[in-house]
Amino acid sequence: AARNSAKEESKLDAALSRIRVVTGSDGAIQKLRDDERHLEGLSREVTASIGSIDQLSKALAASTREGEELRNKRVKLESQVSSQRDWLEHHISPPLRILATKARQS
Repeated sequence: AARNSAKEESKLDAALSRIRVVTGSDGAIQKLRDDERHLEGLSREVTASIGSIDQLSKALAASTREGEELRNKRVKLESQVSSQRDWLEHHISPPLRILATKARQS
């Protein structure tokens, strides 16, 4: 059993040696792990940013709809005011002018 254990250890050491040769050192493996963790963190940040952008986009769409509604109300009110002004000028102004003329004459 001790002999098998020694053989297994030898195989593991040989495998680690090959890894060290391929990667250059044990530090390279750790650097890869660190880089992977860093990328995972960046991925979470990007995901959060996308969520924020989505919320801003929805808020902008709602604001745009509100702006359209306000613009439509303004146009409607301007039209009503214009109609009322026209009605006043047509129906009220002539009699007022007549009264003003008669008042000046007397």
